[in-house]
Amino acid sequence: MKYKKSLLAAIVLVTLAASSGAAELELFGLKLVDAPADQVRSAAIAAGAEPTSTTGAVATLNATRLGLPGAQTLELTSAKSRVVVAQYFFGKHPYKTDETLRKMLVQKYGQPQRKDRLGFQQSNDFAGQYVSDGSYAWNFDRDTQLVYRKEFFGEVYLSYVNRKLLAAAEAATKAHEDLKTKSQAERSKGVF
Repeated sequence: MKYKKSLLAAIVLVTLAASSGAAELELFGLKLVDAPADQVRSAAIAAGAEPTSTTGAVATLNATRLGLPGAQTLELTSAKSRVVVAQYFFGKHPYKTDETLRKMLVQKYGQPQRKDRLGFQQSNDFAGQYVSDGSYAWNFDRDTQLVYRKEFFGEVYLSYVNRKLLAAAEAATKAHEDLKTKSQAERSKGVF
């Protein structure tokens, strides 16, 4: 049984690699894994996005003029001057534009993997008229991923993720929070 599971896992990994259709994930013609955040932001603005706000490591842009069907905003989250996540938001219930977006994604990257309670499974109907709620992903070289996510209440997101940088940023945040909690506990000795 273990052999069959290992073989199945290997087949899924090969299928994932083959289905992406591209060796490295790009955004605005820049390789996500290497591009400095300011270059990605500048490229987005050159493509028609309009800056709306910047708070800490998150730059928010109006994405309605980028030509991506239904895109409303683009958030660029960075760490160490590189993009960790670039996330488009498409609003609630973008029915008319959602199907067009999904067809464009399949044409460019092939069918995605669908994440369910058992993990990622091959999706064969992503470009259809309707798609189930949940996450769909394309994996690329150098630990980058494109994720389409449809929430139960209809919000749709498309995220370009540098998983290696995201894991490092999450670990640094956790270490900082642990240190802060330890410091608070030491200051609170005898209080409770």
